[in-house]
Amino acid sequence: MIIRFLTKSQVKQCLVTVCANFSFLNYCFTIGWLSNAITVYTSEHSPLSTGPLTTSQVSLMSSVVYLTAIPGSLLFGRLSDWIGRKWSLYLGNLIHITGFLLLALATNFEMIVVARALNGLGMGCAFVVTQIYVSEIAEKEIRGILGAVYNSTVSLGGLLARLICIFVDISGQSYIFVGTNVIFLVGFLFVHDTPQYLLLRGRSDRNQMEKLTLNDFKPRAVRKAILISLVLYFGKIFCGSSVIIGFAGIILKNVGTEMNSEVAAVISTSMVIPSIFILFFLVDSWGRRWIIVLSGLLTAVFYIPIAIMARFRHLWHIHDSFGIIFLGVVYCTTSMGVGNLPMQLSAEILPPKVRSTVCSTNMMIAWLGKFTLAYIFIPVCESVGMDVMIWCFVVSCFLEAVFLLKYFPETKGKTYDEIVKIL
Repeated sequence: MIIRFLTKSQVKQCLVTVCANFSFLNYCFTIGWLSNAITVYTSEHSPLSTGPLTTSQVSLMSSVVYLTAIPGSLLFGRLSDWIGRKWSLYLGNLIHITGFLLLALATNFEMIVVARALNGLGMGCAFVVTQIYVSEIAEKEIRGILGAVYNSTVSLGGLLARLICIFVDISGQSYIFVGTNVIFLVGFLFVHDTPQYLLLRGRSDRNQMEKLTLNDFKPRAVRKAILISLVLYFGKIFCGSSVIIGFAGIILKNVGTEMNSEVAAVISTSMVIPSIFILFFLVDSWGRRWIIVLSGLLTAVFYIPIAIMARFRHLWHIHDSFGIIFLGVVYCTTSMGVGNLPMQLSAEILPPKVRSTVCSTNMMIAWLGKFTLAYIFIPVCESVGMDVMIWCFVVSCFLEAVFLLKYFPETKGKTYDEIVKIL
C-alpha cells in the first residue's frame, strides 16, 4: 500500500536509504559478535594463544568500540562537511573492513582490541553521517518511512548477527561481515551526495559556508532543539539497548534461563520482527512524538519483570520462556523508539547549519555512556546484581517519556521552518 503511492523520486530515495543503512549492519555485527565471542574466548578451549580472557579483558573487549567511536563521531562529523556525506561513509566502511579482517586473523587479546577499536571508529561514522545523509535527501512526506529503515536495519541486523555467530566459527564470521561492506561499497558508488551538502560547499550559495558562531545558538528554538536532542541521546544510552544486544546471553542466564544462551538470545531477538512492520505503518500515522513516548513507557514497564526475575530467581524455578519473552518485548519497545529514533528526530528538529556539529557532539556523549555501561556491566552483575542496572534503565525510560511528552514537538509531515514555529 505504501509503495503504490510513492513517486519515482521517492522510490529512488528509498533505495538510496536502504543502501546507506548498510553501514548500520556493521554496528549490529560489531555488537552482536560480542555475546558469542565472550563464550568462546573465556572458555578453556579459547583459540587465542594467550589463553582464556579474564573478566577485565572481556570488559575492555566489550567497551573499547564505544570509546573509539567518540573520536570517530567527532572526526566524521567534520569530514562530512569537508569531503561530503557520501565519501565520509565510504571511508568509514573501509575502516570497518580493516577491523573485521584483523578480527578474523586475531591470535591474541591485543589484536582483538585493535580490531574492535577500528570498528568503533567506523561506528562513529555510521551513526553521525548516515542519519544526516538520510534526513537531507528525504522529502517530508516519506521522512518517517525512511527513518524507519534504520530501525529495520538494526533490528534485522542484530538477528542476522546472532544467526551467523551460531552457525559460523569465530574467524569465518568476520569474513561474512567484510562481504556486507563490499556490497555497500559497490552500491553506494552510484549515488550522489545530498543537496544540502552541495549548498554548504558553496556550489549554489556561498553564504552557507559561513563558520558557526555563538549567534547561531542564540535563538530560543535552536536552544530548545539542542536540549531535546540531548535528552533523546541520553535516553538512547540509558534505555539499555546496547546492553540487550551485546549481553543478551548473560542477561538470560541471570534471569534463570537454562536453555543454551545463544539459542535463547536468537529466539528473543527474533521477536523484534513484528515491530519492524508495525513501525513502518505507525511512524507516519501516529507521528514521532507518540511513538517515542510510548516506547519509553513500555520499555520501563517490561524491564520490571526482568529485574524481579534477576533478583529472586533463586527463590523459585522460572520457565525459560518468561525470560526470553520479556527480553524480546523490551528489545521490541526500545527498537521502535528510545533506542533507535533519537538520531532521526534530532536531525529533524536541528537547523542544517548546526546539525552535524550538534549530532556529532551528542553522539560522542552517547558513545561515552555506552562505553561506561559496557565496561561496568559484568563487574556490576557480579558484585551487586544485574537488577540494579535494570532498575536504572526503568527510571531513565520513564523520565525521558515524561519529558518528551511535554516538550517534544510533532514533526510528522513538517518542514524545518514549520517545526521551528512550534518549538
